[in-house]
Amino acid sequence: IRYLVTSTGAAIEDERISYDARLYADTVANDGMVLWLIDRAEVDDLKRMPDAATLKSMARRLGESLDRLRKSQIAQPYAGPAILQGKAAAVFFHEIFGHRIEGHRQKDESEGRTFTDKVGMPVMPKFISVIDDASAAKLGKNILNGYYKFDDEGVPSQKVVLVDKGVLRRFLMSSSPIRGFKNSNGHGRCREGHAPVARQSNLMVFADAKHQVSPQELRALLIKETKRQKKPYI
Repeated sequence: IRYLVTSTGAAIEDERISYDARLYADTVANDGMVLWLIDRAEVDDLKRMPDAATLKSMARRLGESLDRLRKSQIAQPYAGPAILQGKAAAVFFHEIFGHRIEGHRQKDESEGRTFTDKVGMPVMPKFISVIDDASAAKLGKNILNGYYKFDDEGVPSQKVVLVDKGVLRRFLMSSSPIRGFKNSNGHGRCREGHAPVARQSNLMVFADAKHQVSPQELRALLIKETKRQKKPYI
């Protein structure tokens, strides 16, 4: 249960119920490299928590994945076309785009500030749009853990269009202003004992249906482009 009163007039009492099961596995490769993987299930209703059989299956898959990783060759640095899917695609957008679009990072000299001067400019293909919607509790049948009614500064959660048809439009904002963006859009969040900063909630990436292809076609396009660029990976 959270009680929040601010000098801007917000007075909020709300609650969040969360159950979290985490699986962790690690090993050591023959060359001494420490390898680890995690999996988890986070739900807002105990009835939706995976049963023992499901957790055992998750643990088994985690161990099998870690064993394959331990036996695989060390990946070399690579710059070129690649296909990302599933969790890899989600983590890529979260880390490479999501964090760099958080407002407070645009005025921090220790950050890369990749997109600071890119507002109004193309940063992705025209068929891709990106939003961050903290007000969305579900996406289809999926419960979204990034949902909240008010951020940690008492500002109502909002849907924010970050990239519209490839063009960068705005940043995720707390109440701390940056050049060109004075107001919060409901993304000021923090851990206990820390000051709120702009953070992601439910980051969603949408692609125009006209540009979608089957997995087989996508792989064929990848191979074609890899050969065109004369890259070593296929």
